[in-house]
Amino acid sequence: MTHLTKEEKEFLIKEKQDVLFKSFITVLEAVSQVTRSAAETPREQTFQKDYSKQIDAAIEQLKQPITLSNPHACWLQLRQLYSMLHLTGK
Repeated sequence: MTHLTKEEKEFLIKEKQDVLFKSFITVLEAVSQVTRSAAETPREQTFQKDYSKQIDAAIEQLKQPITLSNPHACWLQLRQLYSMLHLTGK
C-alpha cells in the first residue's frame, strides 16, 4: 500500500478542488457580474443589497485552497448563501 506525504495529499486535493469547484465558481461569477450591473427594479436593488457581498464571499472562499485540517470550511460561505436564498424563497 502506498502512503502519500502531506505535500502529495495537498497537491491531489488542490487538483481535485480545481476540477470540482470550477463550475461553481463560473456560475457564481456570472451571478455576481449580473448582480453588479445597474438595478432596474426595486427587487433587483434589494437582491443586490442582500446578496452581493455573500456571493462575492462564496466565490473568494471557493478559490482558496482546501486545508487538510479543516476541509469543510471551503463550503461555509456557499452554504450560508444557499441558506439565505432558501429562507427568502419560502
